[in-house]
Amino acid sequence: MANKKNKRWHGRKRGPKWANYVFVRVKLRNPRVKSLGIWNCRPIAGSSTWSQHSWGNAVDIGVPSLAYGDQVRNYLNRHKRFNIEHLLWRVENHYDHIHIDFRPNYTGKPPCA
Repeated sequence: MANKKNKRWHGRKRGPKWANYVFVRVKLRNPRVKSLGIWNCRPIAGSSTWSQHSWGNAVDIGVPSLAYGDQVRNYLNRHKRFNIEHLLWRVENHYDHIHIDFRPNYTGKPPCA
C-alpha cells in the first residue's frame, strides 16, 4: 500500500476520477458508507436538465441512517477541497443517500445522450 502522503490529487477536480477519489476519502473516515454510483445517463427527475451523473461528475453515497448521513454531510462540508457544487441530503428522494456533484457543473448535452 502506498504512503498516504503520496495520495495527493494531481488533476481536474471534477469528473468520474474525482468523484471516485472523493468517495474513497469519505469511506476512509466513514466506513459504513456505500457507493450508489457515479454514472447514470439521465435528466434530473422532473426536469429537462441533464444530471451531472451523465458526465460522471456526481456520486451518490449510501448511508445506513439519518444520523450517520448527518455525520457524513458534516465531514463533506468541512472539506472545501472536495470542490462540491451541490450537496443534497434530507431533501426529497435523498433520505437514504447523499448526492454530491462538483464544480463547475457540465452543461449542454452529455456524450452518453
